[in-house]
Amino acid sequence: MTSAPGVAARPVDAGLARAAETLGLAPLLDLQLAHDEAVGAALAAGLVRAAAMLSSGMAAAVPA
Repeated sequence: MTSAPGVAARPVDAGLARAAETLGLAPLLDLQLAHDEAVGAALAAGLVRAAAMLSSGMAAAVPA
């Protein structure tokens, strides 16, 4: 299964938002917060890690 690449969070900057829209990039997170890209990337890192663990079957090995 493949999916389109995305951006960590919806860009607040008008130029970045337009570029992401033009490239067809969807945000992994859309918390509607005014923040720097680093905050969105930090929040998305856990989401991407969890998705990778689920797809590899390792999520069952992690204690809750």
